[in-house]
Amino acid sequence: MKARPALLTLAGLALVGGTVLWKRGQTALPPLSKSLWYWHRPFRLKPDEATQLRAAGMAEIFVHAGLLYRSGDGKLGVTLRQSWKSRAEGLKIHLVFNASSDVLAHLEALPNEVLASGIAEAAKSQKQAAQKAGVEVIGLQCDLDFPTRLLPRYAALLKLLRQKLPGWQLSATLLSSWYTSRKLDSVLEILDFSVPQFYESQTPRGYADFTPIFSPKVLERGLAAAGRRGKPFRAGLPAYGHALVFDGPGRLRGMYRDGGADMLASDPAFRCLRAETDPATGNRRLEFTAARESSVNYRILFDLPTLSSVQKALALVTAQRPASCTGVVLFRLPEPGETSTLPLPTLLAVLKNQTPVLRPRIRIRTKPAAAWSAIEGGGEAGTDVFVDLINDGDAGSALGPETVTLDLELAHPGVIEVAPGGFAKATLFAESPERNVSPLRAMGVRWSAANLPPGVTLTAGPLRLKSTEIGALRAHWRIITHDGKTALTGDGK
Repeated sequence: MKARPALLTLAGLALVGGTVLWKRGQTALPPLSKSLWYWHRPFRLKPDEATQLRAAGMAEIFVHAGLLYRSGDGKLGVTLRQSWKSRAEGLKIHLVFNASSDVLAHLEALPNEVLASGIAEAAKSQKQAAQKAGVEVIGLQCDLDFPTRLLPRYAALLKLLRQKLPGWQLSATLLSSWYTSRKLDSVLEILDFSVPQFYESQTPRGYADFTPIFSPKVLERGLAAAGRRGKPFRAGLPAYGHALVFDGPGRLRGMYRDGGADMLASDPAFRCLRAETDPATGNRRLEFTAARESSVNYRILFDLPTLSSVQKALALVTAQRPASCTGVVLFRLPEPGETSTLPLPTLLAVLKNQTPVLRPRIRIRTKPAAAWSAIEGGGEAGTDVFVDLINDGDAGSALGPETVTLDLELAHPGVIEVAPGGFAKATLFAESPERNVSPLRAMGVRWSAANLPPGVTLTAGPLRLKSTEIGALRAHWRIITHDGKTALTGDGK
């Protein structure tokens, strides 16, 4: 294993002339196909987003189209059906159906014919709705976590679906644990291809046995196990994260869904216990608890992707893919504004074998304060100052408390008031940011934030200064990069 870092580093060089060099003396493998899962509703792709996805080498995406559930009388239904609000602009679609925990718990009570009919009818209905929006549907993917002992029954279900949906491509996600059973062969025989999920291989029962979403060892073992089956597959890889809640004794209590790590890092009700990037996986970990020790004893642990974690996964697949591995599918396309998935500009750059970079710049704007402020203050109106910290790059900062800071030095003291704007907080200082002072004595302001995503502008202010003659203003920024250690700094006027 000691040679693995060098192997991963060289993996990026393995793409030569559009093909992947396999083992010396053997035929070069064709390029890996690249796809994403689209898991939110409604389906809406902007034309420029579709263009960027195609430029990254994507021809297909896998869109969540419905969830199987059991009604109160035990009958099968399909909810969370996809709503098609745009064209796919040349991208071909596989419809994905998964099942509720209640359905999975009662699989043996549901006849395969009922399951197959429910899925097939929903798939046909979704295909018609997608076609009306100008979307081309080419396949069905089943995301059904059957128990290993019921894999022969799963194979029979898939065979029925093949009969009910002639001409459709048929695929299924696989649990890595299924590779320990010979019963999986009957499933693979029916599929055009499978997508084994080489991530989140187990759910921890407690804080002490926490396991990361992405593990290079799990991916290595999974590629080898899938390769031994000899059937075509695309490697399912993670570009998402989640947050787990543990109680005082360390027992898992469930998922935390009330906000992202950036919100908790900026909320005074929470205290950050650690913020670090795992060198083995590249994932970012943040752990929070209540700010007041007298509050309920709990811990919230975020396990989040970074560009490094996705780079590691892709490099490992490129270096160790068996001949039957034809592509990769990443979970998932990010929703607007969320921080639990890798930002789309970063993801696209990584898929194009480019190195994403931060490109911050400063813009300072001033304008006379509103006239009513002079009446209230009993003097001149003063000046409002806004400072924009703009990220023109395709990489973002690390997530964590005050990973982004913006300092503005004033020519003269005299602050009337200051607002954080798009930042988490603002503090006034004298000679240095470490020395906080009252507004009238302030010679500078520090704004801080927990995240600066790619393509985003954080606006600080307004900062209201006492005078209209404000003199020269100078801004300084400092941003911690995705590795959680490297700091970039810069100035602006």
